[in-house]
Formats: sequence, structure tokens, C-alpha cells
Amino acid sequence: MIYLIWAMTKAGVIANNQTLPWNIKEEMKYFQSLTQSKTILMGSKTLLSIGKPLNNRHNIVITSDPKKYQNFASEYCIITSDLTNIIKTYTKNPNNELWVIGGANIYQQTFLSADYLYVSIIKEDYPGNLKFPITDFSDFKEIKKTEYQEFTAYVYQRKE
Repeated sequence: MIYLIWAMTKAGVIANNQTLPWNIKEEMKYFQSLTQSKTILMGSKTLLSIGKPLNNRHNIVITSDPKKYQNFASEYCIITSDLTNIIKTYTKNPNNELWVIGGANIYQQTFLSADYLYVSIIKEDYPGNLKFPITDFSDFKEIKKTEYQEFTAYVYQRKE
């Protein structure tokens, strides 16, 4: 199963100069609770913006230049350029969960394979120079909505 998880403003902003434009502890806890002990997939720019592989998760980093990022590699962090094989491993397999955490290019490449979308809509408006690359979610149906003080968390499932 492939899950895409991200936070964005109502205008679709997901980043500003390679960083999150907001610092919302409750949203970070929400993200952490969902991805803890899971396999996460990110692009090399996301890895660099975080600064290190995320703890208590199995990290997969997609890059066109795996040798450049080998210093991040460990038993908990795989660096690869083979996104196709990664997607095949997790597609429609309920026993394997892959949580895609960004960035925009990786979301775009994995969106058509996603089974679920976990979207946090930030209530306050923040400036940013990067927006979520997809605006058509018509292949998904909302299955859960949870209100928090500074954001609303939505869960969407791909329609049959």
C-alpha cells in the first residue's frame, strides 16, 4: 500500500526555500504518529532539508545520483535511483506500507500509485515558493476528517 502524506496551506504551499514555512508542533506529532516505525520514501532534496534520515523509520531516498548521498546510507536508510522497483514492491500489497513524504517531484511520480492520501490543510496562510504539484483528487474519496486547532487532517482513499 502506498500512502502520500503532506501538509499544505489552502493555496497549496508546501515549502518555502526548501523548508516548511510553519512550525506547528501538533501537526508534526500527527505526522510522526502515522509514520513512526514505517517505511518512508523521500527525494534527496527533502533529505537535505531535514538534514538526516528520520529516526524510528526505514528511510528510502530517491535520487538520480546515489553516490552523492552515500554518506546518509545505513541499515535504516537506503539510497537508490530505482523508484519503479520501489513502487512495484509496495503497490496493492496490504502487508507493505510505504509512506511518501516528499518532495513535490516524488509526490508527482508516486501519485498515480497511491492508495491513500493523508493531507493536513494548514488554516493560516503562509508564503512559499513550492506548491503541491497535483490539484485533481477526483480519483479519491474522503474517508476521514479531523479538526485540530491549526490544521485540518483529511484522509482520502482511492476509489475502486
